[in-house]
Amino acid sequence: MKKADEQGNDDLAKARQRIAVLESQLTEQKRLVETMGATIDKLHLFAGVFDNSPDLISVVDRQQIYRKVNPSYCRMHGRPYEQIAGHRVQEIHTPEDYQNSIRPNLDRCFAGESVHYQAWFSYAAAGRRYMDVHYYPIRCDDRVEYATVLVRDMTDRKLAEEERERLYEEIERRAAELDATIGSMANGIIIFTPSGEISRMNPAAERMLDYSPEQMRLPVAEQLALLHVETPEGKLVQPEESLPARALRGETVRSTVAVVRTFRGRTLWVSANAAPIRISAGKLAGAVLSLTDITPLHELEEQRNDLLRVVSHDLRAPVTVILGQAQMLELLLDKAGWDGRAKRSINAVIVGARRLDAMIQDLVDAVRLESHQLRLEKQPLYLGAFVGDLLERSETVLDVCRVRPRIPEGLPPVSADPNRLERILINLLTNALKYSSPESEVVMKARRTGREVTVTVVDRGVGICPEDLPHIFQRFYRARGGRGAEGLGLGLYITKMLVEAHGGRIWAKSEVGKGSSFSFTLPLATAGD
Repeated sequence: MKKADEQGNDDLAKARQRIAVLESQLTEQKRLVETMGATIDKLHLFAGVFDNSPDLISVVDRQQIYRKVNPSYCRMHGRPYEQIAGHRVQEIHTPEDYQNSIRPNLDRCFAGESVHYQAWFSYAAAGRRYMDVHYYPIRCDDRVEYATVLVRDMTDRKLAEEERERLYEEIERRAAELDATIGSMANGIIIFTPSGEISRMNPAAERMLDYSPEQMRLPVAEQLALLHVETPEGKLVQPEESLPARALRGETVRSTVAVVRTFRGRTLWVSANAAPIRISAGKLAGAVLSLTDITPLHELEEQRNDLLRVVSHDLRAPVTVILGQAQMLELLLDKAGWDGRAKRSINAVIVGARRLDAMIQDLVDAVRLESHQLRLEKQPLYLGAFVGDLLERSETVLDVCRVRPRIPEGLPPVSADPNRLERILINLLTNALKYSSPESEVVMKARRTGREVTVTVVDRGVGICPEDLPHIFQRFYRARGGRGAEGLGLGLYITKMLVEAHGGRIWAKSEVGKGSSFSFTLPLATAGD
């Protein structure tokens, strides 16, 4: 009985051992199943990535034969899977791509190296593309048997980088051109930030304004305080009314004359222009100020004004004396009954003095017109009455019996300065009478043309040569053709400037041997005249 119990215990122990072994085997099998399931899931995931990746993925063996390629690879080459898988790499790519980049890098990969490079490739379906390429070695028993090739299309990024580099180079080139241009300009150029600080100043401006580097960083108000800017009339320019401040408020200012006194005691006369700098959507990015040093011109203008005073007073005074004395001698000779040579001599003195006085008047008027010192006193004038009165008063200086005015009745009044209009008409009539035969007529016509009146003086004289006609209104120009060469050549020049001062235009037409016509316009009078 005891033996039977011992035998039973041994059988039970063995059974338990077998059960333990079976449980261990079942656990291992379960783990293997789970591992295989996870591996299968990973394979499915890899297959999904492989098939759906936008990148080009392929597997190449040691004989450089494609073992597997994904759909993106096929689309890029424009071939179905069967025409790529199982074929050698060099059969799929162009000889240049294969020899220059693919073959040497595959050799490196099969030598055990992970390779990364970028290059241009030619594809049948996509053309020339810039690709980012990775070669990864796959080892079997410590030997590289396969290479996984991952290719990403970088063409758009490459082109964008090249365009960015091109634009950057273009910006650098233009900036260099701008630097050279601004640096070489004789005008002073100052660029302000939106807050009013000087961000840039060219050498010409630095020479003009005597700013130190520290002073260049000061706000506009403090910069102006150092400069002391005045108007030509001597009024101090307040900071808020300065050109940079106005430009920073969005205003464009042109050709403003100012007097600048630097902190070192220099005085400059400048012509200034200022404008805002705007970028996209009209946003204010600063302001630019340009300065032209007109100090030499101002000094020249002062000298011209001094000369004008000398000519108009000091030179005219003795001429007036000569003319007055000559006229008194003429009266005395007339009373004494003298005639002949003495009378002709006195007449020559009187004619010469009058001519000299006319030349002086032309010079004075020309200077005043050019310097805008001549002020017009405009008023409404009826041309018919004005011309009739003018001819009646000019009988002693003009051959008025040859002048035929043809001013239509009902012509509206013009806006003109009577004294200056008289000068215009006298100049044109004098020329017309002088350069036409004594028996011919000179016609003065007028007609309305829109909001102005056109006046024309027509003669039947010698005419003007075609080569002279474009220049007859120029200062000091005297015709070389049929016209004489008396005077300074200022008559028509002054006439033109007087017409333009009224807001009109003047022009001439002529034919040699047949005569000339001079026309000018005057604006119609308005309620404000």
